[in-house]
Amino acid sequence: MYATSKLMDARYWKLRRLLLWLCRYHELLWLLTLLYSPGLTEVTLLDEPEVSLHPKLLSLLADVLREAACRTQLIVATHADRLVRFLKPEEIVAVDVEDGLATLTRGDEMELEEWLTEYSMDQI
Repeated sequence: MYATSKLMDARYWKLRRLLLWLCRYHELLWLLTLLYSPGLTEVTLLDEPEVSLHPKLLSLLADVLREAACRTQLIVATHADRLVRFLKPEEIVAVDVEDGLATLTRGDEMELEEWLTEYSMDQI
């Protein structure tokens, strides 16, 4: 009986790992389908598209977002420094809110050249 229980536990954990892996790729497939759609709208808003994606997929996501931005006004909200690491300063707009007023600053207006010699975008 113990051997059967141990075998069931092993199967359970293998199945669980497989399902978690598939869920991560499911999210990526959904994003790819949306962003490569021929019927992409003029403005596309994405809220935290990196959520539940494996960190190794974020470079691919950044490339896909970059390509989609050529076909739509793409606005992506993220708090993930892991995703920002793969973006260029001119692709980023920082939002600062103070006293209920939002200030938008483009990344290429922040004079980051000196900082980028020692740090990556996600460290700034």
